[in-house]
Amino acid sequence: MTFFLICSKNEKGTQVRQCIEALRGAVIFKPALGGKILSNLNELEISAFKESIRELILKDIEKLKDALNDGRNI
Repeated sequence: MTFFLICSKNEKGTQVRQCIEALRGAVIFKPALGGKILSNLNELEISAFKESIRELILKDIEKLKDALNDGRNI
């Protein structure tokens, strides 16, 4: 979780996107982290990023949330 917290405080949207993608992979192997990941995603301040990348970050978050939901259905 520390990894995500550090990444989410980064002002560069591309690095935050890479972090979110890495968490999607982590969910596959550690579905128990889903609650913590979801909690941290909900606290992510999207407005801090440039508008041009904000939409991409939101799409990445939706993909991660989908992965979390799929993990709960296993």
